[in-house]
Amino acid sequence: MKEDPFAAFLVLRGVFCPAILNMMARMTILGVHIALSLLLMFLGIGAVGGFLSGLLGIGGGAIFVPALLYAFQVMDYPAAHAMHMAVATSLSIVVLTSSSSTLAHYRRGAVDGKIYKSWTPFIVLGVVLGTMTAASVSGGLLKNVFSVVLAAMSVYMIFTGEKKPAENAHGYIPVLVQRGLACLVGALASMAGLGGGVVLVPMMSFNGTPMNRAVGTGAAFSFTIGLPSAISYMISGQAHAVDLPPLCVGYVSLIALLLVCPASVLAAQLGAKAAHSVPRGLLKRIFGVVLLLVSLKVMLS
Repeated sequence: MKEDPFAAFLVLRGVFCPAILNMMARMTILGVHIALSLLLMFLGIGAVGGFLSGLLGIGGGAIFVPALLYAFQVMDYPAAHAMHMAVATSLSIVVLTSSSSTLAHYRRGAVDGKIYKSWTPFIVLGVVLGTMTAASVSGGLLKNVFSVVLAAMSVYMIFTGEKKPAENAHGYIPVLVQRGLACLVGALASMAGLGGGVVLVPMMSFNGTPMNRAVGTGAAFSFTIGLPSAISYMISGQAHAVDLPPLCVGYVSLIALLLVCPASVLAAQLGAKAAHSVPRGLLKRIFGVVLLLVSLKVMLS
């Protein structure tokens, strides 16, 4: 007796279709679970980075860069560009987050316009030099130097009291040295994806600026460093647009930017409010502890 091919097809369909449907259902549930986990992770990144940005005047890049790098690896972004994307996207988030933080500090009279005007041209020059030379600088050397500098600053912030304002107008550090350091910080920050506040706030504190004003001015500098750096990464990433994931402007991931920023912008306002409620000495020591943790992270990464 000749077998009916159609009957065999029905048998196969009865065996395989439920298995396929079950597998598809599991994949859908897994996809939703992963998407929800990434959403919560991005919101968490924004909340933590934004609060520290407002509280300490840092851009938040020390939180954003490693967290975004991990997220991009989970999302299976190209390994060759994941670090560039993490740095670029971090700088873009820093721009919006530090804007929120700066506004909150400015309303409380805690942004030093004189220091900002004096250092800004040299910081921008450093940013330009940093983005131009990033590819030719040894990453290992940069990491080691940066981690040692941060560790030294953390010791200063933790174990010393607040300095009295200097008798002269420019503070304890000579003006030329201040401008040279500002240029150096701009270069290092642009290469590392940081807002620069982790270095500039201790520098202002050492120079005799009250801690709450140093924090507010540091937030303003984070915006100054983040904006040109982010734009440069958007432009330079166009050369690799074919290899980058969808919804990217150069190296900047719009998905991460849009998911992180709502939380970071709101949390920055809360952090700035807290900064003016905490005693200056305690605020300085909190900054030092965070600085020490950042230096260890950089050293061990």
